[in-house]
Formats: sequence, structure tokens, C-alpha cells
Amino acid sequence: MLANEFEDIKFTHMSRDKNQFANVLATLASLTQINIGSRIQPINIEIRNLQAHCYSLKESSNGKP
Repeated sequence: MLANEFEDIKFTHMSRDKNQFANVLATLASLTQINIGSRIQPINIEIRNLQAHCYSLKESSNGKP
């Protein structure tokens, strides 16, 4: 079992409304190749109380966004 390869591991139940974040983490994990026995640095993620928005519009050659 992969969990036995970690020095410390914590499982937290995620409610369905927070599942989108869990899906992103699972996608990142599936894109990473890690050799057994390698030490991995933890990822610290801060949760902010304010939402952040990013808008990016580009004008096309016909002058329309």
C-alpha cells in the first residue's frame, strides 16, 4: 500500500462542495512521476477569505474580443 511509504500521512474527508479542489490535487498527482523511496517536500496551501478573479481578454484581428 502506497500510504505505508510515507513517514506521516493525514486523511481528511472532503465534503462534496469542496471536491473541486480535491480533483485539482488528484490531477496534479496523476501528472507527477515519483520514484519509490524519494523524499517529497510538502505543499503548503493557504486558504484566503476573499475570492480572487482574473480576467484576460485579447482583441482578435477583426477588432472583436
